[in-house]
Amino acid sequence: MITKNNKYTKITLVAVLALIVSMLPGQAAQAATYKKITFTTTSELVVVPDQVIVYFNIQTQAKTLKLATSNLAEKSKTLKTLLGEKKIPLNLLQSYNLSSYPQYNPSLLESGTQEIIGYNISQSFSLKLNNISTSGEVISFLTDNLGDELSISNTSLQVSSPTKYESKLLTTAVSKAKSRAYSYMKEFKGSNLKLVSLKEGTVSNYYPAGRNTISSDSAPSISIEPGTQTLTLTITTVWSFK
Repeated sequence: MITKNNKYTKITLVAVLALIVSMLPGQAAQAATYKKITFTTTSELVVVPDQVIVYFNIQTQAKTLKLATSNLAEKSKTLKTLLGEKKIPLNLLQSYNLSSYPQYNPSLLESGTQEIIGYNISQSFSLKLNNISTSGEVISFLTDNLGDELSISNTSLQVSSPTKYESKLLTTAVSKAKSRAYSYMKEFKGSNLKLVSLKEGTVSNYYPAGRNTISSDSAPSISIEPGTQTLTLTITTVWSFK
């Protein structure tokens, strides 16, 4: 009796193992029916810049470095006073790249003799102007009051708060990605579309549409037009369907 039961038990185990083995290929085939697609989608938004950044230098010279430095400090103080008159916060002004160098007597250079006759000292600044409509007036005001010792090298137009556009950019990018994924699934006659992963591959770029160089000679007739800029956001998505 015990032998018979063992025999039945062995037969049952063999049958179960055979059933499991017969199911595995079917499961593998079912898993293989899932397809994956990966693509990159970009959304764009055209906006109007609302901020101007002005890059300029203040340069002074004197017979001694100490005096030249003192002159520069006075000019910097005057600059801050002028900004106050225009109600421009000082935290929008940034100073950088302070440099100084000696002046030599040009008549002695050919003979190989160096005679220092003075010193030049220069300070670079950047100034953010949040009102484009009055930015030209401010630039003219500064150049008129600081004279030839102020030189404007460049201006840049940009969006002051680009993050407020990111939600709209992302919504558009995701909508485009989902629509594209459905199109792929339809072409392959598939079903059960699922988002597997999403990666923001490119942070939004806020590059100015153009740059203008303004010299002090043109200060009385300065006019800055904001134009437009294109903000972009790129996402990479992976989808699956069967």
